[in-house]
Amino acid sequence: MDDNVEHNAFPDEYDLSHEDPKILQDVQHALKLKSRREARLSNQATPPRSDSRQQAISSTMQYMPSISPNSGREALSSDIDFSPSTGTVLFHPVPASLDNGLTLDWSSFDDKPERKWKLTGTKRKGKETLLPSSGARGQQETEYADKLCRLKNIASPQTKKKAEITQDQLGRRYHLIFDILSTGKSPNIAKVARWYGQQDTSMRNALERAEPFTWLKHLEKRDRRPTDRSPWHISALIAEQYLRTVNRHDSMTTIPEESPGKSFHESPTTRVSLPSAPKAFKSSRARQQREADEYKAYSVKTRLLEQTITTNHRIRQLLNRISGDIREYDVVQSNAMASLGIAQLGLPRELIDAFGHDPAAVTGSTRRFQGWRAVDDIQHRLLRQREAFRAFLSRAQNQSPRSKSVLDDPISSLVQSLKALELHSQKITGRALEVGETLKTVQAMHDAVKTNYNKTLARTSVVYPELSRIVILEESYKDQYQQFWELGMDTLTFILDTVTPFWRTYGKTIGEDIRDFLIIPLYRNEFTGESKRYPVTRLPLRTLRHWLGLAIFFFASVAVAVLQVRAALSSSALYKLPMIPYESIRWTALPFFWLSILIQWWAVVIEFIIVFLQLGVVVWWTAWSVRIFT
Repeated sequence: MDDNVEHNAFPDEYDLSHEDPKILQDVQHALKLKSRREARLSNQATPPRSDSRQQAISSTMQYMPSISPNSGREALSSDIDFSPSTGTVLFHPVPASLDNGLTLDWSSFDDKPERKWKLTGTKRKGKETLLPSSGARGQQETEYADKLCRLKNIASPQTKKKAEITQDQLGRRYHLIFDILSTGKSPNIAKVARWYGQQDTSMRNALERAEPFTWLKHLEKRDRRPTDRSPWHISALIAEQYLRTVNRHDSMTTIPEESPGKSFHESPTTRVSLPSAPKAFKSSRARQQREADEYKAYSVKTRLLEQTITTNHRIRQLLNRISGDIREYDVVQSNAMASLGIAQLGLPRELIDAFGHDPAAVTGSTRRFQGWRAVDDIQHRLLRQREAFRAFLSRAQNQSPRSKSVLDDPISSLVQSLKALELHSQKITGRALEVGETLKTVQAMHDAVKTNYNKTLARTSVVYPELSRIVILEESYKDQYQQFWELGMDTLTFILDTVTPFWRTYGKTIGEDIRDFLIIPLYRNEFTGESKRYPVTRLPLRTLRHWLGLAIFFFASVAVAVLQVRAALSSSALYKLPMIPYESIRWTALPFFWLSILIQWWAVVIEFIIVFLQLGVVVWWTAWSVRIFT
């Protein structure tokens, strides 16, 4: 028993052990009192039942209240079945919906198998639970309200009726318990069961008819043997009647001896000597007071222990943050000193570990200790941590301060640069003032020249009107030239936009074909850059689709060249445009027509060059294949 208490008396935090050495003893004492109280409550025996049943019946009949439903509560139905699994069994998941089917909620069905509880305990350290945030609490309350709404929607009328019966019974029972606690007494269900067991059969039947035991019907159907119901099955009405009876007994006054008569005379009974009432009452009150004091002390120490655990958790988190900041500071300082080329000793590893490690934390290496050994081990770790701090502080005090700062040289160079910039700024400011004065002089001169120019232009345009006409013609010429330039730029843009995607896709392939089939056979020496000729050992490798494309391109080039020659000859035969009868229109269209003829003949020349090159490539590779060329 002591080992168990000793093991359970030490949680994961021991921070206050070195501050208050009696706290562990107080916790042990509180746990012992708790176990003793639980054992006394579980082993408390029920007082023996009195044999004078006739006296109890008579007293009960004398003070029996009316069983009629005077409280206004209707008799509950006894046809409801409280046996398990009375609802509809769903063999497949059915989702719930709160918005008429727009969204479906499958959260009430979990496909994961239920996790079985292990019979053996675990030695893993329990995680410290943190209080949820306000947003999380609000979300949980909303989910709980939605779940209650779903349960109310899917519940059957019989289930709702059972819930009403249960709510009524529990509400009335808790109301009675609170009424008893308000008077300073403690509720005892054993007294109610004893009082109910002492009543006769008619009294029991009347109470049962007034409020049936609906929740016990399925148990009675299972047991076919007619047996009396146990007095421990108590309804709220039975508890209310017992409380009324006790209150009447307490409020009754003693009948004086000079009363004229009695309804009956009690028979003499044997009496057992009991301890005096004041002494028993005092001992009971003292025991209750002692238990109350112990419970109060236990509650205070439990609350103190919880506050200590919370404080230790916060201190541990603060130490972890301090340790992380110290590591970051050490890394930044080391990098800065390395970039400046200064040797710097970083913080000791023991100091950083001492900041980040909680001596009171129970880890894998310290879990093997229990009881006072665990406290002793924690004390040793605290001493080692303090020694690491003291060693670092003593070493830091013994070190001499630096005579020169690491930022002196950069600051001095920066000051010199600022002085040089200030001199340049002064020079630039002086030059700017000079330029400003010059600009003012030029502006005055420009205004005078502009005035003279306008006067001269007005006189000249009046005397020589041809000058104005020349200016107008020059401007129109510039406009026409600008239009022609814009047309050329648009044409070039269109050509580039059309040719560029094609060349981006097939330009590399065309270049490789020209190199392998044309450049290498004709310029083998220049291709290698040496006197030795470039050896042609085989025909360039191409896919069947590529060879087919080359053949189609060859025949298409020949066909386009022939058609282009015929079109150029036809256009040349009609170079005077005899089909246009009007001279003015003919002479206007002739320049453009002759330009198109010239472009056609240039296209014929280019196309014939391409065809001749292709024919030359075909002839050369054919001769190479029959070993005429090497």
